[in-house]
Amino acid sequence: MGSFDRSYLKQDDADFVSCSWKNSSKELGLFVANSEGCILRFSASPSHLVFHSRFDSGHNQSVRDVIALDESTIASCGEDARLCIWKLGALGVPGA
Repeated sequence: MGSFDRSYLKQDDADFVSCSWKNSSKELGLFVANSEGCILRFSASPSHLVFHSRFDSGHNQSVRDVIALDESTIASCGEDARLCIWKLGALGVPGA
């Protein structure tokens, strides 16, 4: 599996936040975030790591948890005391 490309983030700090299993595609969904509230969504399989989307308009401090509510909706909470609900569009990006 490839290494994590930090160029997707605005700054160099990123922490693993959460993961979820997608049984239909046999892929692991990974969420990482930085201290400014930017969340990145990846999928991982034994042979690859794929970037899917970036969420950066909901939080303004560290994100502490992300959960997939279903295949098109995620929820996140952070140190800014915000609970954000993100709806993925047809292209897998926020609001698309």
